[in-house]
Amino acid sequence: MRTEIWDALIDAKFTQTYTEMTCQSYRKVSRSINVFTVIFSGSGGIMGLALWKQGPLLPVIACFLTVAVQSLKHISPKLFPTDKDYRKMDKVIAFYHAKYNELHSLWLRFESDEITEAVARKEYFDIEKKDKTI
Repeated sequence: MRTEIWDALIDAKFTQTYTEMTCQSYRKVSRSINVFTVIFSGSGGIMGLALWKQGPLLPVIACFLTVAVQSLKHISPKLFPTDKDYRKMDKVIAFYHAKYNELHSLWLRFESDEITEAVARKEYFDIEKKDKTI
């Protein structure tokens, strides 16, 4: 029973940390794409007009940049999570944080012999039953 509680404790902490780091990196990339899209979408036409005097090749490059940025804007919801997905990830993070705290409390009480193995087993399986709620 001791190893099961310990393994579940480590798994809960790893899952919480991994999901949190993944969510943060996706949010950072998503914000960067949004900023990049706003900058190039607004300045694409102005950049094209300013570059028209320089020669025919530069406005074409500006147009292709604008098309690439707009395409990225339309494709990014398929590649990265949406706000609804971020809210779901936040719930998963909160769930695993609470599970970790419960398992940590159980582990400390079991290690200090405050509870018997039978009580620890019952509490452990009660905690594990909550996994089905996600």
